[in-house]
Amino acid sequence: MKDNTSLKDILTFEGFTQLKKGHPWLFKNHFKKNFSLPQKPMLYPLGEHWFLLSPQSNIVLRRLGPATRFWPSENLERNPIQTLPDFETFFEKSVFELLKNSFEKKQILVNSESCFRWVFSENDLLPGLIIDVFYDDLIVQILSSPMEHFWPVIKKVVLEIKPNAKIYEQRSHPIRTQEGLEIIENDTTIFKECAWNGLKWNFSLLNNQKTGAYLDQKENHLKALHWAQKLNVKKAWDVFCYEGGFGLHLAKANVDVLAIDDSKQALENLKKNATLNGVSKKITILKKDAFVFLKDQFNLKKKTDLIILDPPPFAKKSSEKSGALKGYKELNLRAMHSLNSSGLLVSCSCSHNISKSDFLKMLREASHDARKQIHVLEVGGASGDHAPLISFPEGNYLQAWFLLVH
Repeated sequence: MKDNTSLKDILTFEGFTQLKKGHPWLFKNHFKKNFSLPQKPMLYPLGEHWFLLSPQSNIVLRRLGPATRFWPSENLERNPIQTLPDFETFFEKSVFELLKNSFEKKQILVNSESCFRWVFSENDLLPGLIIDVFYDDLIVQILSSPMEHFWPVIKKVVLEIKPNAKIYEQRSHPIRTQEGLEIIENDTTIFKECAWNGLKWNFSLLNNQKTGAYLDQKENHLKALHWAQKLNVKKAWDVFCYEGGFGLHLAKANVDVLAIDDSKQALENLKKNATLNGVSKKITILKKDAFVFLKDQFNLKKKTDLIILDPPPFAKKSSEKSGALKGYKELNLRAMHSLNSSGLLVSCSCSHNISKSDFLKMLREASHDARKQIHVLEVGGASGDHAPLISFPEGNYLQAWFLLVH
């Protein structure tokens, strides 16, 4: 299967193009109808790469690691690997190098912080695996059937790199159903006090919402603080505040923050975080639906200096894109109406189905309807430990727009 002719016999034109451009996914319809893949999770060789095979998923192959010439097992006979002993024999060293290199790279990117994303699935060439580090506690999401199958060996390697770590395995993500895997809900939440981004945090881990903290917004929290100080912001609304990511940074800088969320648990933890950082008097907490809150403020003609919109993903599937953009527009339109002159709007999206051009078009339409002039001060993305792979656009999911509204 190493030569292009044999690959073209197996793959459709679209599939061959997908493989050639370096995208880590191959779909079932990328294979010609007369070619059948095995029906068990395994490691499968194709072209210059090894792929994790998910027989029940529409994304049937996900690339593992770099091209084979960069693997220590380059000369391994190119047969599918199914058993744990074979995987351990031929790939333990390679997986060790992948994980070790990722750990060292991430430590540099986050300036040796003790809380960061060690492994980000396809972006770190370990598809179906997410590992978040909170000191010596590792929260691990196992998302695909081959990753579940090979996890005992990979777990052993993880503990070789961090021998004192305690691993908490999370199997609650809905994507597991597409892999033929069981959904296992977490019935406990672990609270972990950490120093992160210059503040003290009581992170709630293993709580079915991500792995417990939005570490990807690390740099955008600081950017919001930077622009708030430059524009002399005195009052802010942190809408979809969760456990205080943006609001705590602002409150620590003496900004009066109204924090809004509809999650009781998130707001309870925000109270603890405010107390930890000595800013309880600077944060007012309101449990309310964000859309209702902004509509109420508009009707009451209430205004503030800064509004942060950091909603959950509105478009988890491409079919939800149109409705998501309508939701984003309503939020941003209401927010633009509720800002004082030359106010600051921080507007975020974490839906990979919403591109920057989509979001910009939505912002233009919202500003037109609000009769506002908008200057784009900056556009941020995910922090360095969540950096997307250039050949995997789906990994470039987070955008944060810093807007001056007149």
